[in-house]
Amino acid sequence: RNNDNIVSLKMKASFAGNKFDNATGSLDVSDVTYELPSGKTYNLKGLNLVANNAGTPQKITLNSDFVQGTLEGKFDFATLIPSVKGILASVFPDVFGQFAKYANSRSANNFKFKFNLDPTDEFASLVKLPFKILYKTTVSGQIDVPGNKIDVSFAAPYLLQGKNIIEGTSAHVMYDSESQLHITANTLFPSKNGKIAIHLNALGVNNRIDSNIGWKYNREHDFHGNIITSALLSRDENKSIQAHVDINPSEIVVNDTVWNVQQGSLDYAHRLLQVDSLHITHDKQFISVLGKVSKDPSDELTLQIKDINLDYIFETLNISNVKFGGHGTGTFFASSLLSKNPRLETPDLHIDSMKYNDALMGDADIQSHWDNENKAVAINCDLSQGNGRHSRIDGAIFPSRDSLYFDFKPDGANVEFMKPFMAAFTSDVKGLASGHAVLLGNFHD
Repeated sequence: RNNDNIVSLKMKASFAGNKFDNATGSLDVSDVTYELPSGKTYNLKGLNLVANNAGTPQKITLNSDFVQGTLEGKFDFATLIPSVKGILASVFPDVFGQFAKYANSRSANNFKFKFNLDPTDEFASLVKLPFKILYKTTVSGQIDVPGNKIDVSFAAPYLLQGKNIIEGTSAHVMYDSESQLHITANTLFPSKNGKIAIHLNALGVNNRIDSNIGWKYNREHDFHGNIITSALLSRDENKSIQAHVDINPSEIVVNDTVWNVQQGSLDYAHRLLQVDSLHITHDKQFISVLGKVSKDPSDELTLQIKDINLDYIFETLNISNVKFGGHGTGTFFASSLLSKNPRLETPDLHIDSMKYNDALMGDADIQSHWDNENKAVAINCDLSQGNGRHSRIDGAIFPSRDSLYFDFKPDGANVEFMKPFMAAFTSDVKGLASGHAVLLGNFHD
């Protein structure tokens, strides 16, 4: 029993040995019940652990509702973590230098491992994973401390995040004999009009991590890009990790149009992230980020956009029935981003030829902010229409609830935006409307 959480189980153990490294025997746990203070109960069938450390190679086998796997080789668990940090000290001496002595210690750790993660829905709900494992996920590799080798792989064929099925996720981390750390990762993420292939390649050496993050959309027109960074790691006077990150020039292609990522930098120290002029441009269009990120409300991050096509943004977000278009210009402000109550707002977002669900609505002047209490994006919009009239839209989008609420006071406004909402009984909606309407519901209604 812990903090009014109640755990009940049956357990049977039989071991010979004076520590886990040399223990031989088995552990059986069954009929596990975990009850929360709310009364919600989780049931797990059990867990079986078999250790055979009397001979060579040593072997440990684990079977349970949510993970199955083996470790085989030589184990010295008491020295495992310091020894791994000792190996990494040759890559990042300013970060792990104090552990360098463990790289050449008498640690006997030299083992291979493979674990399959296949949690039940009940277990996934209990541990609150950020995603759901739809198909067996594998973690495997080898740690050889005497041979200065680390090789770890992760493979997840299918993951579910919200309503998005993420395919082919994999990662590989390898330390080689030349004091270099190699990292690769790949995944296939769904978007509204195709899938996005995302990849990462990184190399760690001499306190630095050079990385290339790239993506490519599977679409008729070209959407791809790369962000190339070089991060220098060290420790401050309090032994906390700090980093200087250079954003190196690269290109991003959006709908066959080339955008240039200009030289910029980030600095992280003392729980403060400082952004120094991140700038992405195409002709006179640009996105610019400058400022500080921390818990302190006086540290502010500023995002400026000029003539940015919103269609691409909402296509990428892939939110049904919430599709805005037009070219936006304005400034966004953010502070307290590392706190529980962040401030996000734009007092002056102007959108030329704003569209909602592909219907031209007019030029929009928008004030918007993040509503912490209701976890919503609050929007207040004045629409200046081509017919000389003005319409008013006030409301909010609730991302975590997949819903929206808009109080709409049209005055000769284009009603074509209603087409997705009325698709069940009509194929076309045209005309102008005046009066008062309320739009509410989830994104799929």
